[in-house]
Amino acid sequence: MENYEIVELLEQSTRSRLYQVINKTTNKEYAMKAIDKSKAVSKLYNKDLNVFKTICKVQHSNIIKYEKSFNNDKDFVIIMEYCKGKCLVI
Repeated sequence: MENYEIVELLEQSTRSRLYQVINKTTNKEYAMKAIDKSKAVSKLYNKDLNVFKTICKVQHSNIIKYEKSFNNDKDFVIIMEYCKGKCLVI
């Protein structure tokens, strides 16, 4: 996550956080979904992973574009297209 600067916390639930971030190298805006591994319920975590796998494969103008993902000690992180003023539910 060191390559991204957090601009704003957009949403927070008991198991995840959604941020607006900027890539420090390209200055491009993204949305960053951080799913807390310690609070992830296995069934819900698997649902998130399945949605994520689908997003990675699909390219359509009405679907958020996947950029990259990674794990750290605390979170499973998904970097994706940022759509200003839109609601993002994963």
